[in-house]
This record gives sequence, C-alpha cells and structure tokens, in this order.
Amino acid sequence: MKAKIYDRIVLLVDIQLRNVVVPRGTEATIVGVYTDPIEGYDADADIPAPELVGGKTWKNITVHPDQFEVIAPSPSSQATDNQAQ
Repeated sequence: MKAKIYDRIVLLVDIQLRNVVVPRGTEATIVGVYTDPIEGYDADADIPAPELVGGKTWKNITVHPDQFEVIAPSPSSQATDNQAQ
C-alpha cells in the first residue's frame, strides 16, 4: 500500500470530476483505502476558493497510486514506523 488513512498527499495529475477539475499540485488527505478489485484511495482535496470564508472548499476524489505522492504520513503511520525501528 502506498498510503494509509490520514496521510497527506499531493496530486501529480489533474483529476476530472463531473463539473470541476482538481488540478495537479492540489493537496489532499487520504480518507479511504481499497485493494479490491485494484488499489485505490479516497481523498478529501483542499480546493482554493477565495470567495468563501476560510478561502477553500473540499472535494472527495478517488485516486490510484500513480496519481499522487505522499507528502506527510499520518501521525499513526509515524508511530508505527518508529515502533518498528
């Protein structure tokens, strides 16, 4: 598995949704991990929206391992890695 729940990722490609494109470079948080029938991940993507209070909105996207890079492992991932050492 490339990522775990709550890992922070960055998109390497544009993700086309029904009415919006989530652009490459967007950061997201993994919220679901799947292995059957193929490896995939659900992620909540942070979408800039300067017209909104807080300056962003979120879209739930589904990505495959080749479409993102992990930029910050979840705290639970780090604890598991530290215990293994």
